[in-house]
Amino acid sequence: MAGEQKKPKIDLKSRIPSKTVKGLTPAAGGAIPPPPGAVPAPPPDLLGRRSVSPKADPNDPLGAATGGNAPAQPQIVVVQATEEHGVAGAASKKGVLYGLIGAALVVGLGIGFVVGSATKGNEVASKARTDAKEIQAKVVKTNENLQKFLDTLKAAQSELQNSAQLTQPTIDAIKGWSSGFTSADLKGREIAYFGEDTGGKLYSYMNKVAHIDDLRAGMTKANGLENANAQIKAFAIPKDHAKWGVKINKPQGKDDPPMTMADLIDFGDPVNLKAKESLIGDKEKKLKVKSGELDVDPGPKDFFSKGYVSPIESKDWLKSCPVYAQAVGYTRQNIDELVLSIEGSGDDRGTLTPGKELADKLKSIAK
Repeated sequence: MAGEQKKPKIDLKSRIPSKTVKGLTPAAGGAIPPPPGAVPAPPPDLLGRRSVSPKADPNDPLGAATGGNAPAQPQIVVVQATEEHGVAGAASKKGVLYGLIGAALVVGLGIGFVVGSATKGNEVASKARTDAKEIQAKVVKTNENLQKFLDTLKAAQSELQNSAQLTQPTIDAIKGWSSGFTSADLKGREIAYFGEDTGGKLYSYMNKVAHIDDLRAGMTKANGLENANAQIKAFAIPKDHAKWGVKINKPQGKDDPPMTMADLIDFGDPVNLKAKESLIGDKEKKLKVKSGELDVDPGPKDFFSKGYVSPIESKDWLKSCPVYAQAVGYTRQNIDELVLSIEGSGDDRGTLTPGKELADKLKSIAK
């Protein structure tokens, strides 16, 4: 069209750069300017790294577009951050999360431990109070048994004093007695909860009771009381009676020294020295015994004229007879020791009094 203006022709050939660049001159400052068409390298990312484009293949027809001379694609920092900071951040967040969870678990375990310890402590305290109540009842019952045994032992002391023998009911009562309290009653008990003072008193009381049980068992072992009673009975002589006498012999010849010799005479059965039928005769008194008659009155004027018998009264015989003294003394000693262990005397408080005090302490703990 006539009115149309012609577009100017563009010389594309002249715009294609030459393959070789000759005579590059350094710019001021010594730096070599980049060749025409070069794109400056992208700035470093947040971690100080630069993106490097892959090297161009000279045989690749698209090398000019994708090669080293191709403009670098803008780098997305988010990708780098995702690879580095993002992962690290996620790990960090997970670490914080796991740390919070761990802390919660530790706190939870701590709370559980405290609650568990408190629960266990309450259970121990409750069991200790129950133990104190049961042991207190056992101590009270043991004290009652000890008091009954003490009454039996005092009756035995009276029998030995009066007749030097124990009756069979007394022997049976001693043999059949038991305190009813042993160390097994303290097994599995929370005694440490009672406190040092009460715990010490409890063990001391147990040892005292065990000593009484052992002493009683030793005294009655192998029918010890029956055998001692038989020995006492065999050598026992009633009051004002005589079973043995001393025969005083006169000198046999004029050349013998003016002294008497003595022999021990067995009368067979005890003879009542105060009974009229035992001491007979008018001028010369004779003692009628199982084996016959014995001269018992030498006559004050003729002391050495003949031999005579001097009866040994029961109270004197008991002093001189070792077998009887041993049998009576052994039994009495054991009974006296038992009485002292239970009742006490002086500084020895025995077992009953400490037992009553212990029962009061255990009662206060059991509340």
